[in-house]
Amino acid sequence: MNIIHSFVSMFSRQAPQEDIHAKNILDEISLIKTKMEILDSCFNLAEDEDVVEACIFEQKALAARYSHLLKLAKNMNLKTQLLRDGNNMERSFTG
Repeated sequence: MNIIHSFVSMFSRQAPQEDIHAKNILDEISLIKTKMEILDSCFNLAEDEDVVEACIFEQKALAARYSHLLKLAKNMNLKTQLLRDGNNMERSFTG
């Protein structure tokens, strides 16, 4: 059984580790953008000073993570579709 499994795994198409890593980066960039939009809405609705302060700290944390992921994407020459102000705009992360 191990011989058959080895033979099948040799010929089965698996995504290279770099492709998986690149997809994870792009997925996380998209997730962080969504979180930032939700957080912006919460900030606009917040009335309590502590909630406003928490939103500000969370926004700074997300912005730092977003910046880090953009640098990774640029170093990997990735491209992604980013939405800014409701307009579709392709952003290339090439130097």
